Amino acid sequence: MKINEATRCALIALTSLALATTSADEAFSQSRQSNNRTGDFSGERETPRLIKLSDYATSGIVADIQAVKLECEHFEPKYRADCLKQGYDLIAERIPRNSEYEPMRRIITRAARDLGRIVARNADYDAVQRPSSGNRRFKSRRRFTAVRTDRLQTVLKQAAAVVQEAETQLLRSSENSEKRALHFQRVATAIGSTKVLLRS
Repeated sequence: MKINEATRCALIALTSLALATTSADEAFSQSRQSNNRTGDFSGERETPRLIKLSDYATSGIVADIQAVKLECEHFEPKYRADCLKQGYDLIAERIPRNSEYEPMRRIITRAARDLGRIVARNADYDAVQRPSSGNRRFKSRRRFTAVRTDRLQTVLKQAAAVVQEAETQLLRSSENSEKRALHFQRVATAIGSTKVLLRS
């Protein structure tokens, strides 16, 4: 069967159109799959679910603080500011950033930073660093730096002021929310109890 020139041209045109349509469909499908994987097909990313306050989580934070306090009290006073600083760091690291505990995490992080500055200004680098004695809540091995003996009383006073400020900020953060109050007050009390480590 012979196909004239006009028919042949028509067939070529139809074939080209079909291929173009198929390519467009495949491209759209790939784009949709890609967007579905990222959760952003509508142009708006899905917001991660906010972690709520809970008795379980709050009890965990309080237990972390108590474990740090128990560990630090076994060291000589000149090591306690650094022990407390590193303990606060570990506690803050466990508090989820995307949560209703975020103000608490920031307050404890700030306290750890301030304690670190006090230790750095008064460190006794000639003294032997003491290894962590074991902590039932935190298994990581740490080494604590001593402060100079002639600066010890000043360090203890300044460190106690940092802890007091953290306790105060936690209590203030709970003032405008009945829901937050109980959780933040429990943690504030636990933080405040660590001041006993800094008595001369």
